[in-house]
Amino acid sequence: MIVGGWMSNLRYGVAGSVVLFAVIASVIPLSGGEVRTQTGFVISGRPVQLEGLTAAAARQSRGPTNLKHLWMVDDELRRTFVPQRMVNKGDVSTENLQTLDEFSLGRVTPNRAIGPAVIGSYLEKTPFDEYGRRSVTLAAQPKNISIVQEITKLRPDIVTLSGLSHNWTHGLTTNALSDDVLLSLLNQATDPNSPQDRLRIARFLTDAQRYSLANQLLTRLKVDFPDVADRADEMEQRLHHLIAIKALGEIRERQRAGQHDFAAAYALKFPGDQVSAQVLRESQDIVEHYRALGEKIDKARMMLGSLQAELDIEQIEEVSPLRSVVTDELSVNNIDRLEPFLRTEFDDTLSASEKLGMAYTGWLLGDARAETNLALALRLWSVRFLAVEFLRTDNEADRRELLRQLHEIDGATVATVAEMIPLLPMPLETVIPEPGVPFDIELVSRNQEPPVRYSVVLPLEYSPHRQYPLVVALGNRGPSVKQTLQWWTGRAEKPGISMTRGYIVICPEYLDDTTKQYTYGSTAHRIVLESIHDVRKRFNVDSDRVYLAGHGMGGDAAFDIGMSHPDYFAGVIPITGVCDKHCKVYWENAPNLAWYVVGGEKDRDTLEVNGKILNRMMKRGYDVTYTEYIGRGYETYFEERKRMFEWMDLHRRAPQSKDFEIETLRAEDATIYWVKAESFDSKLLQPVAWKGDRLISRRLPLDARITPGGTVYIKTSANRITLKFSPSLINFDKRLEVNIGSKRAYRDFVKPDLGVLLEDLRERGDRQRLYWAQLEL
Repeated sequence: MIVGGWMSNLRYGVAGSVVLFAVIASVIPLSGGEVRTQTGFVISGRPVQLEGLTAAAARQSRGPTNLKHLWMVDDELRRTFVPQRMVNKGDVSTENLQTLDEFSLGRVTPNRAIGPAVIGSYLEKTPFDEYGRRSVTLAAQPKNISIVQEITKLRPDIVTLSGLSHNWTHGLTTNALSDDVLLSLLNQATDPNSPQDRLRIARFLTDAQRYSLANQLLTRLKVDFPDVADRADEMEQRLHHLIAIKALGEIRERQRAGQHDFAAAYALKFPGDQVSAQVLRESQDIVEHYRALGEKIDKARMMLGSLQAELDIEQIEEVSPLRSVVTDELSVNNIDRLEPFLRTEFDDTLSASEKLGMAYTGWLLGDARAETNLALALRLWSVRFLAVEFLRTDNEADRRELLRQLHEIDGATVATVAEMIPLLPMPLETVIPEPGVPFDIELVSRNQEPPVRYSVVLPLEYSPHRQYPLVVALGNRGPSVKQTLQWWTGRAEKPGISMTRGYIVICPEYLDDTTKQYTYGSTAHRIVLESIHDVRKRFNVDSDRVYLAGHGMGGDAAFDIGMSHPDYFAGVIPITGVCDKHCKVYWENAPNLAWYVVGGEKDRDTLEVNGKILNRMMKRGYDVTYTEYIGRGYETYFEERKRMFEWMDLHRRAPQSKDFEIETLRAEDATIYWVKAESFDSKLLQPVAWKGDRLISRRLPLDARITPGGTVYIKTSANRITLKFSPSLINFDKRLEVNIGSKRAYRDFVKPDLGVLLEDLRERGDRQRLYWAQLEL
């Protein structure tokens, strides 16, 4: 039960001892400044330049150790480290721009046991009571540790916890406290007869974004203390403005996520009173925007029908199926494809067939490629049908026949089909699951390999007609697939951040039930990559925005898989993961891959291990953000999710590299970017072995380069090489020369091949990175 009333002092006992509760209230400047990286990611707190993540990591880096390679930003909850090379000179601020109310709840405590040097996972955790106390049980060796904690400092953004039974202090976000507990502590920390104290609490709750509580308090305050009603009214006006700004931000966020039904309905209900004219105007603009879109959709359907009626009977029979498809698929997400068509409404210089040509070519190729040629549109729709059938069939003979039919269609060029691909229907027809409900998928096992299973959760208002970013979540040992998914997605009845921000989340079953630690084997890689291939063929995934993440052992796997296959991901997010073993070789293979690493200051020796590699990556200017929670250990860091998604929103997959050098320890990892190296001599494929930190196995190097003049150089010990090309890599109008080692392997023109384009898409499902031709050497 939460204690009611207003109290300034409180006595209670802990472990048989009396503890004095005293309140010290103050207004403090927020720990000042911010750092903005070159990607636009903003980190608030006190910035300091450092030589390395740890002293040991700084020493082991090559070169002088007195150079400041990193920025560290401390917000008193966590320390965030980024490479100095990722921060422009003018993007560091050290000013305190905000002040916050703070209540220090001083305690005179009995002697405490020495706090744990390593903080293991939470085995049990009680809710906070009305005095801000809780008990936790931590996993530890040789036996588990039970600790009583209490809140000793309150701030709108952060609360500080100290151990009553052990010497252990750390922070939590204030969001971790329920409304009841927060109100109880604030009540205890103030004088009920002081209107100024009550105003401070209202300001505190406003700064903590507990707007409903703040509003209730101000309403009661005006009744209890009429003399300060004017001040309360001013605070109430500011509060209503902040509520409106937050609501407007939520609407904008849902629009970006493609959740237009929510955005339109929320904007219609937007409170019109007690907000500024500018905010009200913005909300009204959103309402008008959706009204106009609705009118466009209605007009498009009407024009498609009326113009079709003007055609001759033969044309009507040809166009009618197209009209059915477009009117069924038409929505807010794709009405832009018909913009050129809609502009022809009052254009008397165009015939009905020419206007419909604009509609049906624009629908297939996008608004920028709309043409008036209806005959071309009809041929391209035949191309669409055949291409989709090609992608959907597993029968090789059927695919050859479909390809033959495609080659007979005038206009079915590789370039045109490549333009159509991002707007094609999904190759694998799947029942669309309800948002927030895990949907289990199992692929047919091949070559007696372990089956590939994964579960997927779709965001709110998922539509196959828009592209979505994808989070590939690798679970830790212990939690179920459902628990791993819920950390990211929430539940259908209580949507989490991935659902409201418009992210698809999958959880591959990359571990078997007997796995106790990550083994760096190739099976986990195969399961993760095949899960990505499959989900891209079932749901509309933006392959330039795929993010690999993992907790604990899943974090270990994320380090390894991300460094092994950097061409798959826009970013990797290991949480309490260890960067070890193969990563000591592979980290140099992924210079353009972005990393967001999360850990705890007291999590095993994780920073010492990770620092050896991360420090080198950051010194070279790799896009690495390392976040360390002060005084905390091996946990899931639920409160970091908001920053993770802000970071993901800013990152896209890097363009393909034309010049790279990698070293691999597994033969399967020699497929990267546009090169596939295979069939290595068996004597090169030794089991990977380490002697301490030193690798004693042979590495498999692969160097590849495409010169500006169109010459390809490959160095590898593989006996078979497959090269795939796109217009971003080579000029198909110029002769290509390929040299493998010291020998010329090819010198001729490379022709775009529709079969290569579609077969690669059928296998990988990557609509954003298409290959037009390949050479097998």
